Amino acid sequence: MIGAPKLPDMLVLVAESSEFTRRIVRDTLRIAGVKRFVDATDGPSAIKLTLRSNPDLLIVSDDLLHVSGVEVARALRRVPNFQAPILLMTGQPSPELIDNALDVGIRDMVSKPLTHSALWGRVETIVKSGRIDLGRGEAPLMKELLRRR
Repeated sequence: MIGAPKLPDMLVLVAESSEFTRRIVRDTLRIAGVKRFVDATDGPSAIKLTLRSNPDLLIVSDDLLHVSGVEVARALRRVPNFQAPILLMTGQPSPELIDNALDVGIRDMVSKPLTHSALWGRVETIVKSGRIDLGRGEAPLMKELLRRR
């Protein structure tokens, strides 16, 4: 698709109660090269699946069932050595939500309804920031990008 970035293949956890929205996220990222996904439909599942699968990136909704996306982030940030970036999807960004998201270490936000370009832009920014270590023990992505320059 024209305008799609070339993202590295990485494991992405998508936590959203709506199957339709989860499919949009997966399909949008597949167009850009991501092939591996784990789906969660509620907050507790998102936490359990993250701890079990160790994804490179989490994309979580702010309105998950039982535990919000911000609460998922808060719980995961308490886990020693948990470093994966978290992208929050929200239908209603507010100053309070933004403050709470930043307080718990959420990396970025994207508004619903999602568009390809908005999601690609947010994920590409996170990848380029070097916050995703796809090598798991090798040089972080940012160091690799700097080395190539």
